[in-house]
Amino acid sequence: MASGHPKVLVAQNGSSCHIQDGAPAAASTGALAGVLLLFGGLGGIVLYIVTILPPAVQFFSTVASIGAVLVARELRLNDQLACGVSLGDVLVHVIRLWQAVCVHVAVMFSLPDITSADLRIIWQGLATQDSAATGVRQVAAPKSSTNGAAPPRGSAQQLPGAAADSGAALSGMLHSERSFVLARQWLQRPDLKMGLGDQLEVYGLYQRAQAESFSESLAQAASKTGVSWLAGKQFEVQRACRDISQASARARLASAVAAADPLFVVAHPEFAMPRPGDHVGMMLSLAERRMPRNLGEVVGTLHRRLLWVSVSCALGAALRWAQLRSAKTASPRRLVMWLCAAVLGAVSSGYSLALVKGLPIKVHVAVHIAIAKLFGASSKEPLTAGTVSARLRQYLVAFLAPRVQQSLFLQR
Repeated sequence: MASGHPKVLVAQNGSSCHIQDGAPAAASTGALAGVLLLFGGLGGIVLYIVTILPPAVQFFSTVASIGAVLVARELRLNDQLACGVSLGDVLVHVIRLWQAVCVHVAVMFSLPDITSADLRIIWQGLATQDSAATGVRQVAAPKSSTNGAAPPRGSAQQLPGAAADSGAALSGMLHSERSFVLARQWLQRPDLKMGLGDQLEVYGLYQRAQAESFSESLAQAASKTGVSWLAGKQFEVQRACRDISQASARARLASAVAAADPLFVVAHPEFAMPRPGDHVGMMLSLAERRMPRNLGEVVGTLHRRLLWVSVSCALGAALRWAQLRSAKTASPRRLVMWLCAAVLGAVSSGYSLALVKGLPIKVHVAVHIAIAKLFGASSKEPLTAGTVSARLRQYLVAFLAPRVQQSLFLQR
């Protein structure tokens, strides 16, 4: 029951203090004195800095301050400035730029074992973020004149902007022959986990680097006789790279492979490059440089273990179902449950076997054609090369999708 008397609190030393109900407690004298000393000290520092400045600087600083106050009082956020840009747009640009600088500087000072390559990724990502903050949109890659699809990665038509600059920087830092050998050895791996679409993006440049010449007459004859979907795509990417010299193709191949296969970058961190977009692209590039270099082998080991576990579970569930059925003592519900478990284990075993052994290239071609028919012409446009969404899709393909049993780079 509430009373009109003040509450009394007894401290540990026996003293008591009174607190009036419903009335805020007044600040103590010490707290007020501390606040006054704090602001007085800061004001003194500012006043000292102002007084040591030359008189001309003091005068013009005062004039600028008065002008800023007048602008702040009269100008509104939706007022239009020059070129149809409002004050709010300018403030948003400044805030985004400041946030980008703060994030990149924080990453730079908190990143363990930072190297010069990490700094290059951070500051190139900052430049990309600056262009994004100004509202400049990335121009889509020019379309090929053959079928309207984007030209293959690494071709003479596609390498504008950040990808071309990254390729030139990598070619300047690393020996082109060594990078070409690393890329060629990676593409000729029997367990290459690169998707069929990404393989086609690199195939034309790889053939050009291997001194494989493009025959226009052969391509025209093949198009008239009606070649398969895969052969037609191979002709298209080779045609797109026909104007590239062999030396240039060998220098660009490593950058093209790094853009198409994240596991190649994990195994060779010197080929990591910044990605256009927000801070996620920068963090993803830095993370790729610090992942285990044997990530591809780890993924293969997990796939094999998943296969053994799936086969064991499927056999155990099938044996249990057969035992209960022969005994004729179990309820129909239990029989159905064990049968479903056996079927699920068999499906999981088949999926795991496809992850370990891969699927024939004809199956991948059929899937691509089915997706193109299902989603229409939009599925023919690949994700923009180098973006975070495209990179995440490549990781999903490497981890969860069955690989091509014999890649394009091993076929004769």
